[in-house]
Amino acid sequence: MAVVLDTSVVPAGERADALREAMLTAGVPAHLRLHDPSQVEARLELWSLGTGTTTLMRRHSSGLTLTRTARQVRVSGPERMALTLLSPGAWAYSQQREDHAPKPGQHRLLLVDHADAYEYHRSDPGTTIAVNFDAARLELPAAVLSAAGRSVVPQNPLHDLARDYVAHLARLADSHPETLSLLDEVTIQLVRALVSTADGDSHRGQESLEQTLLFRIRHYIRANLADSSLTPERIAQAHHISVRHLYKVWSTTDSTLSQWIIQQRLVLARQMLRDRQARSVTIAAIAHRSGFSDATHFTRRFRAAYGVTPREWRRGSAEEEASSR
Repeated sequence: MAVVLDTSVVPAGERADALREAMLTAGVPAHLRLHDPSQVEARLELWSLGTGTTTLMRRHSSGLTLTRTARQVRVSGPERMALTLLSPGAWAYSQQREDHAPKPGQHRLLLVDHADAYEYHRSDPGTTIAVNFDAARLELPAAVLSAAGRSVVPQNPLHDLARDYVAHLARLADSHPETLSLLDEVTIQLVRALVSTADGDSHRGQESLEQTLLFRIRHYIRANLADSSLTPERIAQAHHISVRHLYKVWSTTDSTLSQWIIQQRLVLARQMLRDRQARSVTIAAIAHRSGFSDATHFTRRFRAAYGVTPREWRRGSAEEEASSR
């Protein structure tokens, strides 16, 4: 499933009811109040992560208020949570007697517990990206789950990774939606680690960090592919482990660390060569932006991987695009 609702194709008088129905379909168990029912603008999309109940939702809408009442909590089904990314703007969120507000120009990461009452108010148009999942999947004590929302703070060592990960899921949904089905378990592991590291249980926190270590290493490498000086030593240092431990963790994969880094750099370069906006960028510059310090070495690696030179790939991509118009 992708687009659940696009109010641009719904008659104006029916948009409010359509949005309420779509929110229920997306698994948002809260009362919805629209600030201006006559001027509703919304687009809601929903994707499944794997075959379970974990879903990814993206909603862009005009001003609204969501209220999760104590009565709704009492009559609800399995307890659900949502790792949620809110775009900058004029909003406020309150749960468990704690108030949350945006910081100017910054996206905000929250962990919403549907097993407790809350209120979310937004007065301007904005975007919400949420990963919804069954709380039981985290396999954490009830006391830890009830305080989980307080674990999502910038001081949490996994905060930035989780924030970027949610945003990355939305980008994958746009470019490669078929890959979302592979990310159910790693998503649950990441949330579990996010909560555990703030719980004070050092053993469980360390265990959770270890379970997500390979994922975090790959994420770090992808974020630093353009740096030609990226080394195993730097990668290990960034994750507070030894180089020996880094190689031990990586030994569970089907390629060497250096091979995987080169492969990811080639993928990045291929994407840039296909990009119409980068047609004027030289091959040498693309090699450099992909993390290759030598253009000749880049060309040799690219041809070995794809059977054509970077220049031939770019020309073929341009011709394919022109023929499809």
